[in-house]
Amino acid sequence: MFRFADHIGAIVHNTDDHTLHGVSWGSRRFYRWTLGNDGRVTNADTPPEKLRTLNTSHYLDYQDCKYLGGRRMLCTGVTEMRQTQDAPPFRLGGIDLVNLEDGRPVHQVPVLLWTAGGMDMTHNPVWIEPSEMGLRGYFMPEDDKSTLYIYDVEAK
Repeated sequence: MFRFADHIGAIVHNTDDHTLHGVSWGSRRFYRWTLGNDGRVTNADTPPEKLRTLNTSHYLDYQDCKYLGGRRMLCTGVTEMRQTQDAPPFRLGGIDLVNLEDGRPVHQVPVLLWTAGGMDMTHNPVWIEPSEMGLRGYFMPEDDKSTLYIYDVEAK
């Protein structure tokens, strides 16, 4: 464990090169920490401005990320839009496949699923795994008290 001078909203362990990759709250900045043979972060004292790279994509604010292997992470999140400042927000969820070597999205997909109350499915924790059909996604979008939503996507 270590302290860091930014609000890290997601973190993944890159098991291919033994690094940790953090995403700032709002996902505008990416961080990369190296791990020693003992599993401890070796560059924890490096100032944030020397470790960060800017996220070139402004499509999603990542809420959750998972390491997929091959130096890629799968991130889910939301973008919020308003027609006017006083209008209620329209929330669009999405999934990004991100290359950890350069921090750029390899593929981006909107998720057109909402709860009955209008919350986007990718607003909070998400787990996606292979299934017999293709992919299965588990979503818990609401804060405080939520429902576990499960969706299957058929791969063709």
